Amino acid sequence: MVLSLIVIAVVGAIAYIWSSRGVFSSFLHMLCVIVAGALAFAFWEPIAVAMLSGTDSAVLQDLGWGLALGGPFAVILLALRVACDKLVPFNLDFDQAVNVVGGLLFGAVSGTLTAGILLMSVGYTRLETQIAGFQAIDFEPNGSVVRKGGLLYPADRLTAWFYSTLSNTSLLPPGGTSLGRLRPELADEHWMLRMNYEEGKSKNTIPPGAFEVKGSYRVTPAGDANQLFSDTFDPARKQTVNSVDGSSVTGADRDLLGVIVRFGAGAREETGRIVVGNAQMRLIVQPNPNDEFSTIAVHPYAMVSQAAGDKLTLGRWRFDAPRVFISSVGGRDDAPMAFEFLVPKGSKPVALYVKGVRVDMTNSEPQKFTSVAQRDAQITSGSITAMTDQTKFDRSSMVRIRYDPAAPEVAIRVTNRLPYNLILQKDIRKSLEIDDQRRINGGALSKFGKEDTAAFGTAPQLQVNQFSVGDDTQIVQVVVDGTNNQFGFLVTAAAGASGRPFLMDNLGVTYSPAGYVYQKTGETWIYFNPGAPIQSLTDHEMPTLSRSQPDQKLTLIFVVSKGVRVKEFGIGDRVIAEFAPMIEVR
Repeated sequence: MVLSLIVIAVVGAIAYIWSSRGVFSSFLHMLCVIVAGALAFAFWEPIAVAMLSGTDSAVLQDLGWGLALGGPFAVILLALRVACDKLVPFNLDFDQAVNVVGGLLFGAVSGTLTAGILLMSVGYTRLETQIAGFQAIDFEPNGSVVRKGGLLYPADRLTAWFYSTLSNTSLLPPGGTSLGRLRPELADEHWMLRMNYEEGKSKNTIPPGAFEVKGSYRVTPAGDANQLFSDTFDPARKQTVNSVDGSSVTGADRDLLGVIVRFGAGAREETGRIVVGNAQMRLIVQPNPNDEFSTIAVHPYAMVSQAAGDKLTLGRWRFDAPRVFISSVGGRDDAPMAFEFLVPKGSKPVALYVKGVRVDMTNSEPQKFTSVAQRDAQITSGSITAMTDQTKFDRSSMVRIRYDPAAPEVAIRVTNRLPYNLILQKDIRKSLEIDDQRRINGGALSKFGKEDTAAFGTAPQLQVNQFSVGDDTQIVQVVVDGTNNQFGFLVTAAAGASGRPFLMDNLGVTYSPAGYVYQKTGETWIYFNPGAPIQSLTDHEMPTLSRSQPDQKLTLIFVVSKGVRVKEFGIGDRVIAEFAPMIEVR
């Protein structure tokens, strides 16, 4: 109710203001608003992608899509108003009734479009699921996301309908890539993005390039169509699915379309996990092959992903209850997942949206199955997704390291304690964040002087001396400075090379550093953020080591899946060291 009243107040205020200025001025302002909105939607995605590409700014990522829509609209509208006032400085003379009624009508159109764009711009920022107590989309008991109603005056839906219709007709862009075709039911989208596992508090979007589509598959049942609602892993349990409008989905007119997505490090939450729900994934399909503007949006009803961090075994999980959110497992860099959608028979995929980021699907050629049993056989074998890093690594100059955890100068350690016997004080953490057990779990790079570290005798309840880990992960630390006389010199030699440092386990899974600890005389730097891992030797201000500064110490901090064995350390596509025996992560 509160949000409805706010929208009505905004529309009413704008309508009243322009009715008092006369029908001609109100008409000109309406034209300015229409043009500003059309240009804002045209520039929206390119501006958002440009803003979010290559940035580590969490604030920019949280606000990017909203700013990219609302900012251009405000700037363009201001420019058009100034130009209009200069070019048409005088009003036309109409009688009072025409000025009031006509001005009110044109002002109402301007107010509706302005309020609609404002509401969508705010909605695309990182807010809670509800806005002023209102929520347009919610979960059904069977887990489907459905529309639950609209505002008393649905300015957002009217605005989305207006510009979508224009984009498919009068303002159709070259190539047919219109707003209406690529974003059907636009007014639902920002509500969907905020339906995440922390009620809007986790990421509502991810940077472009944080994932890639690796392929697709299609199940067209040759027999009973209802097999689409179960699987061979649990054949007795049938799933029910609803469309966004609330109608029940039946198997008779549907195929299963699976899209394989490989998430990268940029898609991680602050916890270091990739977490997805069915509301934040949208597949745009074209049911009518002869009408390119007949597109609809569908959401996944199941997904396939790695079942445990220490095995490559896959599992199939259903979105069959409200607020089902599925996370990646272990500490691996990437996370291959397959999302399954029920699409109309004969429909063509157009685009996939992953937390707001679009990937073109028009040229996809899915692998074809005639039964879910064929699909399930590939899940069981693990071949339905590529589970390991496909990079070809250069091992020509690697060294083989005899790993002995009891050695006094061991270069690699499995421990979550801070290196160098460091102890911080709970109240002197700079930008580091800690959990309720006083373990570092995130934050920005923090630099400490000698006076900032904990003094001898500091009470244990004030000490911070560990990194935080999950139930299925552990910290592995690799010394890469000159004190590592086993392979530290190779790291120094590769310091100018592009690429990320990594550990590889016995499954072929790679891990990027979640942080580092650097020391030199009188100074300590600590960076640890599993949600923003290190992707190069200069990332997050990592210092360059110099032989002329022998007091430098640098340790990379990795979060690795428990139960695996660390096999190799490398940089980019080059393996620096192989460990024998492999290092057990317990």
